[in-house]
Amino acid sequence: MKKKRLVLNLFVLLFAFVILASPSVIQAETTATCTATGAGWAQANSWDCGNVPTASDDVIIPSGWTMRVNASSAVAGSVTVNGTLHMGNNNSPRTLTVSGDVTIGSSGTLDVDTFPTSQTFNIFIGGNLINHGTFDGRAPSGGNGSVFNVTFNGSSSQAISGSNAAAFHGLTVNTGAIVTIPSGATQPTVDGTLTNNGSLVQASNVPSSTTTRFLHIQDSTGSADKYFGVDVTPDSSSMGTTTIIIKGNQTQCNAGDQLIHRCFDIAPTSANSATVRFWYLNSESNSETISSMNIYHWNGSSWDTLTLASTPRDTEGSYEWVEAVNVSSYSPFGLSDGSPGGPTAVTLQSFSAQPDKTALFTIIIIMGLLLSSAFIIRQRKHSQ
Repeated sequence: MKKKRLVLNLFVLLFAFVILASPSVIQAETTATCTATGAGWAQANSWDCGNVPTASDDVIIPSGWTMRVNASSAVAGSVTVNGTLHMGNNNSPRTLTVSGDVTIGSSGTLDVDTFPTSQTFNIFIGGNLINHGTFDGRAPSGGNGSVFNVTFNGSSSQAISGSNAAAFHGLTVNTGAIVTIPSGATQPTVDGTLTNNGSLVQASNVPSSTTTRFLHIQDSTGSADKYFGVDVTPDSSSMGTTTIIIKGNQTQCNAGDQLIHRCFDIAPTSANSATVRFWYLNSESNSETISSMNIYHWNGSSWDTLTLASTPRDTEGSYEWVEAVNVSSYSPFGLSDGSPGGPTAVTLQSFSAQPDKTALFTIIIIMGLLLSSAFIIRQRKHSQ
């Protein structure tokens, strides 16, 4: 009877542990919502949560409220701005790091305040940027030139979205980050420098016999080009919604180190014939020569050389381009001044999941409990 009671107790204990150790419980973090009640981020009494926001806290700037990031290294789990959030409060360096989303409501503003002297601040975003109000990293009108730069540093897909276009000063996509850029009226502007060390993604409809420019980003006045991606002109029929992925400044794009350091992936709804122009920075050329640059398509086992246009190549400022005609096979593409070789092409549309360490931990604990139970039962049996 005692042995049966012991087994039953161990079974109940094991069942309770499995329930409590489920991934949804283990992975849950203690989070709080910190709503602004004061003017300075670094002051604990500026928040209704009673403390300066931590990296797991969801921050809310309520409508009608103005908050300034006056901490040298401010952090948050997410930030929702329905009032006004100014980066900085003086000429001291300020950094805001958000592990999740930054959302600007329809009545919200995230910008830079005016200061006696000029300063550059930084915002790091691990999630999405959703702008329904005003997101402006440029120097304010009548200000002294203070700005902020934004870096997307997430480990999974991120997006810039919302009903209003974001106005960046500087925009950086970190290595490993994948950022989707909206097209049309909500495409962002960049007045400073756009650096793509990860992947930029954009989808747009490609109508028949019309050139559609992908990831062609300009400054806020529309007079300066900040980034060139891909131009697609169908020969006749519409290609429908087409997605372009550009992985920039990446040595992983190479096949035997013979390709430039920019990868291209094109995925149309309808794979109709088109003329395609591929742009890349001089700094991404990998010492490949523009005068003899060719375009190659990976067919799954080897590289196919594409037919170039009558005027196949040119240079514009810090950019170079190569153009192919009658393109009808898509994803992926590489550029080289010689026949590429080496490993297969990088497939930019495939993503891998991280192993579930929580599940592994749970299995180990359960196995330990089972072994302990067997040992205890055996010891009891021998002692009787």
